[in-house]
Amino acid sequence: MRKGPIPSLRAFTVLELIVVMMLTGILVSMGYTILRIFSFQQQRYNSNITLLQDYFLLKKRMDRDFFKARILEQQGQHALICRMEQEDVKYDFIANERIIRVAGLDTTDVFQVRHQITDWDILEDRNLLLVEGLEVELLIKDNRFPLVLTKQYDATTLLNPQVP
Repeated sequence: MRKGPIPSLRAFTVLELIVVMMLTGILVSMGYTILRIFSFQQQRYNSNITLLQDYFLLKKRMDRDFFKARILEQQGQHALICRMEQEDVKYDFIANERIIRVAGLDTTDVFQVRHQITDWDILEDRNLLLVEGLEVELLIKDNRFPLVLTKQYDATTLLNPQVP
């Protein structure tokens, strides 16, 4: 066996290890906090984008349907039917929470947009309620976006508004 002095090993002291662990803990907690803030902002941004996409898609569809429709007919207090050459498109304004667009038998769009119908411009002709204009106020977060749609009928349609 070997006798003599025991060689000293180089190692970290307990104090140095505690300091490193504290610094690591501080850095990890800062990183986690930054990650939470970033993910919260990203989530808010995505929800705003989704609402704005619904608004623009709804506006585009309603503009196109109003333009293509031969006759616009009010059905009840909260429904609009766009009578077209090939198929009808129906808009249901449900409980100020959503707007449902049904085109034909196979297309249904649901727009999760809070809304408020502010005005119907109606031409009453015999048994039909022809819609000349519609004003809807869309509520997205704390912002109000007016959606004003008008329909100009030609003389033939006004003299013979019967649906084919």
